[in-house]
Amino acid sequence: ASGLFYMNAKGESSMVRLPKEGPIHDVQWSPVSTEFCALFGFSPPRAALFSAEKGNKIIHDFGESARNTCRWAPHGRSFILAGFGNLGGELSFWDRKTLR
Repeated sequence: ASGLFYMNAKGESSMVRLPKEGPIHDVQWSPVSTEFCALFGFSPPRAALFSAEKGNKIIHDFGESARNTCRWAPHGRSFILAGFGNLGGELSFWDRKTLR
């Protein structure tokens, strides 16, 4: 079993509740905010954007697809969800403001 925990700079921690069972494939912090993207669960993995300020709640659910990687642009305005390695996945590019 695997779990995801959030710990702030004060040392306070809490468990992030993931709505799908299985391994955690990737977690990436936004370079400009307290949000993070996580890909988790048995295949096909689920992707979601979380807010640490809102108690690690899901801001947006990107659904399930053959993806195992999230990478933010350095300016934090966009990010990519992708399937690499043993996944014949897709590349989807997202704008953070519109989530489109």
